[in-house]
Amino acid sequence: MTSPEEILIDRSPGETRAVVISDGIVIDLAIERPRSMSRVGEIVLARATSVRDRGRIAFLDIGNESALLEGAGIVEGAAVLVQMTRDRKGDKAPKAGTAIDLQGRYMVLTPTRPGISLSSRITNKAERKRIRGGLEDVVTDDLGVVARSLARGVDSEVLRREADELIGLWLRIKQDVEAAVPPAVLLRSPGPIAALLDRYPDTLVTESRDGVLLAERGIVDEIETLVSSKVNIPGGGELVIERTEALVAIDINTAEGFADGSGLLEFNLRAAREVVRQICLRGLSGLIVVDFPRLARPSDREQVLEQIRSSLVEDPWGSITHGWTRAGLFEITRRRVQAGPAETMLRQPGEPGPSAETLAYEALRYALRETVGIARPRLVVAPGVAAFLKGPGAEALTETNRRLGGSLALEGRSGYERTRMEIEDEGRDG
Repeated sequence: MTSPEEILIDRSPGETRAVVISDGIVIDLAIERPRSMSRVGEIVLARATSVRDRGRIAFLDIGNESALLEGAGIVEGAAVLVQMTRDRKGDKAPKAGTAIDLQGRYMVLTPTRPGISLSSRITNKAERKRIRGGLEDVVTDDLGVVARSLARGVDSEVLRREADELIGLWLRIKQDVEAAVPPAVLLRSPGPIAALLDRYPDTLVTESRDGVLLAERGIVDEIETLVSSKVNIPGGGELVIERTEALVAIDINTAEGFADGSGLLEFNLRAAREVVRQICLRGLSGLIVVDFPRLARPSDREQVLEQIRSSLVEDPWGSITHGWTRAGLFEITRRRVQAGPAETMLRQPGEPGPSAETLAYEALRYALRETVGIARPRLVVAPGVAAFLKGPGAEALTETNRRLGGSLALEGRSGYERTRMEIEDEGRDG
C-alpha cells in the first residue's frame, strides 16, 4: 500500500468528503451523505415476516424496511441475528446474511464460523506460524478469526490486543440480543469516512469545510473526474470506464508512438497502475474487465499481471486478479462493500454525469463561498437541482441558509444546464 501523507476532511451541508494524499496524488476517497448512509456491516436482530421456498428465502423486518435473507432455513416470526451485506440498489431489496464479521485493522473476527485462518498473501511459513500461535492464545474454539495481510510483521501483542477487543465486542452484542426486541440495530455501520480513517490510523488529518481547502489544493477537479468515463493516463494515453449492471469495462487507448510496438510494455505498466488507482478511487466492484493493448510475449503479460496483483495486495475491499482470458482481456473481481464514491456521485448506469444530489451539494458549497458581501443572495440552478434541494435536500438547504443568516433565496431557472449555478444579488433587482 502506498504510504499516505495526509487526509483532508471537508465538511459541508449534506456531505462530508475525505481524501487521502500521497506524493501529491489522491490515492483514496470517501464520500458520506447522512441522508443515504450505507447499512452494510450493520448487525441487526431482525424478525422474519415472510418465508418462502421451505425456509430457504425469508424477508426480514430490519427497521423501516425489509431485507432479503437466503439459505437460512428459518420459520416465519422467528428472531434472527443478521449482518447487512447489501444496501437497496434500484429495485433490488437490501440483503442480509447470518454470517457475522467483526472488522478490525489486522483481522476479522468470524464468531459464526470457528477456526483460525490467514490471508493467502502471507506466504512466509515462519510468519504464518507466529501469527497463528499468537491468535490461538486468545481465540477460543467456538470463535473464528481471519488474519489480514496487514498482520504480517505486526507485534504479536498488538494482534492479541485487537483480538481481545473484537471478542469483547461480540460478547456485548450477544448480551444485547438477550434484551432486544426485534427489529433492533445492535451495531451501526461505521460509514465510509470512519472506515477510511481506520485504514490510515497514523496519518495527519487536516479539516476544512465548504470545499475551500480541496479547491486550493486542486483536488476538486480530480474528484469531479470521477463522474467522467474518460481518464488520462500519466505520461499519455486514456482509460475509458463504463459501468453496467453486469460488469465494469475498462478500455485502454494508447498514447501516440506505439505503432511498431516499441515501449508498449512500459505503457501497459503505467496504464495498469492507473487502472488500479481508478478502481480504488471510484469504488468499482463486481466483475471488472480490462482491455489492454495486446502484448505478444507471455513474459510481458506476466509483468502486467504482477503489477496489478502487487498494487491490489492490500486492497481493503478484497479483490482477486484472475489474469488474462483467451480473448486477451484482463479480469478482476472485487467484493462490494458499499457504494463507492463514483456510484454515490453519478446518475444511474447508462446516464453519464453527476446526479442532481451531487450538483445540489456543490451548489450549496458554491453559495457559502461566493455570497460574501451580498446581503440578499439568490442561488440560481437548474430546475432538477432546485427540486432536490426543496425535497430530499431540504435539511442541507436549511443549514446553508442558517449559516448565511437566513437570507438565501433559491430559484430553479428554466433553460439552465444541469451543471450551471450562479449567485445573483436580489437587492439589485429592478
